[in-house]
Amino acid sequence: MTNAETFVPRSLHRRALAFAVATVLASGLANSTVVGDRPRHETLPVVSDGRRFTPDAQEAPVVRGQLQTVVENCNDSGAGSLRDAYFHAVDGEELDLTQLTCSHITLTTGALTDGVANVSLFGPGSGLLTIDGSYANRVFVHNGSGELRIEGLTITQGSYFGTYGGGCIYSYGDAYFVDVTVTGCSLGASSTTPMYGGAMYVRGRTFLIQSTVSNSRVNAPSVTSGGGGIWSGNSLIAAYSTISDNMVVCDGSHYCRGGGIFAQGRAQVDASTVSGNVAETGAGIYSRGAQYEPYLLIQESTISGNRASGAGGGVFATKRALIADSTIATNTSYFPFGAGAYFFTLQDVTMYGTIVADNTSEDGLYAADLGGTAGLIVAGSHNLVMASTITTPPDTLTSDPLLGPLRFNGGSSHTLTHALLPGSPAIDRGINQGQIGQFVYDQRGHGFIRTIGADIDIGAYEVGADTIFRDGFDPIL
Repeated sequence: MTNAETFVPRSLHRRALAFAVATVLASGLANSTVVGDRPRHETLPVVSDGRRFTPDAQEAPVVRGQLQTVVENCNDSGAGSLRDAYFHAVDGEELDLTQLTCSHITLTTGALTDGVANVSLFGPGSGLLTIDGSYANRVFVHNGSGELRIEGLTITQGSYFGTYGGGCIYSYGDAYFVDVTVTGCSLGASSTTPMYGGAMYVRGRTFLIQSTVSNSRVNAPSVTSGGGGIWSGNSLIAAYSTISDNMVVCDGSHYCRGGGIFAQGRAQVDASTVSGNVAETGAGIYSRGAQYEPYLLIQESTISGNRASGAGGGVFATKRALIADSTIATNTSYFPFGAGAYFFTLQDVTMYGTIVADNTSEDGLYAADLGGTAGLIVAGSHNLVMASTITTPPDTLTSDPLLGPLRFNGGSSHTLTHALLPGSPAIDRGINQGQIGQFVYDQRGHGFIRTIGADIDIGAYEVGADTIFRDGFDPIL
């Protein structure tokens, strides 16, 4: 191992760049309010540990560690290996993997395990270095009560049978990911103990920034299970991220919830896509209250093509919720109501500028966009909801929004969106900045300006934004 004196500028530059990404959302997800005749941009609310997500902020990295160590080779064990560095890390240590000349580290002797409160790993980029568990065990086990921080890596082929969960990643404390891909992970039951987190199980807070969690599953049909992609036990924030094609396998005998995300407590999804996930309930997102700030917030996001055998193909929430400038479409459920979003609560549910359309139940036989507890009244305005069994705001549009297919329509985060086709009734019908705070950019982020035309469009996509300000320069406001 090598200490801080041997770090090279490339490593430091990588960490600074990663932190700039990690502070996601200043311009791209800034709320805009009007002061006089000029908009005033405000960042999203500060999360509980004081961080703000601001994509254009150029803050220096916060160096918490007292020691930095360079991982010197791609062996599975021995001096200079990742396993050796991770196992012997001291509290707050930062492991630098940017100096490696290989692109793949294959684990053959079990999970990488630590025993300290806080540890960080900095890789060269998720497309440049992969940590492969060979389906022999989990990939990372973080036993500390602090934070596991990972940046710039792909983590794949973890497999676990045992208590708790986490097919690829288990964290006893918090977990913070920037430019990380977690894919191809599996979790299976070895007893009657509930199993959670096909890709990752985080007991504390989960931060997922410009990252992907995909193609993972919980295969435990005879026990209570959830979180095919992510199980977060305290609170979750996902921004500029993709959670796709994850699954919780069910046989109908036990609860089976949250194909993409199972979030307890506060959950916030910003400028992200949740698609193609499968579960019995809440196939895309299952959000339930707990002792930690029970609130679901979805902003500038696309929830699409998720499939539930029960209720809530796209979203199932048991608590207060606010959904703004988002598109919830083409989700399915067997339950006849609320295939797009189902709110099992009488707490406040508010929607602004959101499309909920083309969601169906019972193998596509019935339109079933929005549903919930009898008597629930949704507050807000400027939405388009084609079919609802609960009361929506009086100005809600109900006609076909004319959505294009889910695909990549541009953007540095590479999230997928539904474009509005010519003639869509959602064009210029969103809520204007004089009435409520809004975002500077649409879901695709920097350069895709949020307001083109008379007013913003309903949903996560702004028509015309892909042909204006492509160079990333902001308009003068």
